[in-house]
Formats: sequence, structure tokens, C-alpha cells
Amino acid sequence: MIGRGVNDVILLHRKDLERKRRGVSNMSEPRSRWVDGTPEYSFHICGLRKLFPDALFVHLVRDVDAVVRSLLNFHRVSGTHLVANEEEAYKYWLRRVNACLKAEQAYGPKVVHRLLYANLIEKPESTMQSLLNFVGEPYSAACLEPLAERINSSNVSADFKCDNP
Repeated sequence: MIGRGVNDVILLHRKDLERKRRGVSNMSEPRSRWVDGTPEYSFHICGLRKLFPDALFVHLVRDVDAVVRSLLNFHRVSGTHLVANEEEAYKYWLRRVNACLKAEQAYGPKVVHRLLYANLIEKPESTMQSLLNFVGEPYSAACLEPLAERINSSNVSADFKCDNP
């Protein structure tokens, strides 16, 4: 019952958005993009697609061990524990990746683009070109500049052991 109500609100909002879009006279104006890397959106791709029918999604896949190290040490940066232990961290990663894989299967590669984080680090230019091609934007070398600085990172060394405080 609640789910149906939420769905109705989403579809009503979509109709309002479509009405507003039809009222726009000049479609050649610059496009706007909304980019947000919140992992929780992995569970809401279907709803987001209903709200934004032209939305495209990037499934950024990071190495599970790197994610676990980061999750276990996230509190050092944010002050908040995202997971209580190593097992929860692995489950956190798996739930989100599975949700994105289901979205990939449901919508296909024209809507959901899988991007390996390792490729972004090891082959940034070709990976960025592929990503920009997916979203229909031209490539510029300036697109690589933000990759030079890591943000929102717990900066955990690769040799970190979960049982070593």
C-alpha cells in the first residue's frame, strides 16, 4: 500500500517534469548534469529512472578489499562508523554491487555504464573518454585534473589488516 503510494507520487512528479520540459522553447541551451556518488542510490535506480527518464547511471566498481579497508576506517575522516566489523563491510559492498548489477541487467548498457575504479586509476584517459562518450559529452584533457586529488577517502594503506588497530 505504501509502495503504491510512493510510486504514484513519483509518476505524478514525472508528469509535472514532462509538462515543464515541453514548455521549454530553446532546447539548444547548455545541458545540466547532476552527479552524485552516494552508494545508497544503488538501491533506488528504478525510482530515479522513473523520476528522471533520461537519467544515465555509472556503476563504479571498486576492489572489495579496498572498500572494506575504507569502510572500516571511515570514522577517522567522518567521525561516523558505517559498519561495525569486517563482515558487515563485505556485506555492505556486496548489497550495493548486486543492486547495480540488477540495474545493469534491467536497463542495459545504454542506461547503466560499468566503470572499474582500477581502470580509472591505471588508464585514466581512455576510461574518461569512454565515460564521457556514454553520457554524450566531449572529451577534454582537463577532465583528468580532478583525478589528481583523492577526496572523501579514509587513506588506508593497502597492507592494512582488519585485526590490527
